[in-house]
Amino acid sequence: MKAPISSLRSRHIVVFGLAILEEIAQAAGPTLLLDLALRGRVRETIRSFYDSWSELLRRGLHSTLISCAVTGSLFRLAGAIPDMKLYAAFLESSKTLELWDDNSPDAVVTAVIHLAPLVHIIGCEAESVVEALDSFSTDAQLRNVVLSTAVKELIRRDVDLIHTILLLAGK
Repeated sequence: MKAPISSLRSRHIVVFGLAILEEIAQAAGPTLLLDLALRGRVRETIRSFYDSWSELLRRGLHSTLISCAVTGSLFRLAGAIPDMKLYAAFLESSKTLELWDDNSPDAVVTAVIHLAPLVHIIGCEAESVVEALDSFSTDAQLRNVVLSTAVKELIRRDVDLIHTILLLAGK
């Protein structure tokens, strides 16, 4: 089904807007966490993009590949500000759209997309990280792959957080 031009335009606005917002969040670094006004504006913008994207999804105007990319971006941004309410909304949406599938070949990527921001939001409490890993899979080998991939994803953002995760992994 070919989407109307306005839907295509909306999709492009969301995709490019999220990419720009991720660049802004990356450039802001720790300032984003300290500046409540900036964090509030970023949160409002994320919510606006999420609402636009949700409308496109409700109308069935998406591909799985694009949905995964947008969802990944939304999760990374929820982790960057950090906002558990946004994270929970994105998680529910990804489950509803069946982007979350433990049996898919992309299960590790999907788990990392969810785990890395979650660690940013909840911190590195051993029980919480292990609980999150258990929710992805009961397969110890798969959990180790998810954890090591998440560490690689997080290392670009927060070295102290990585140190804590590596200490937890040794337990």
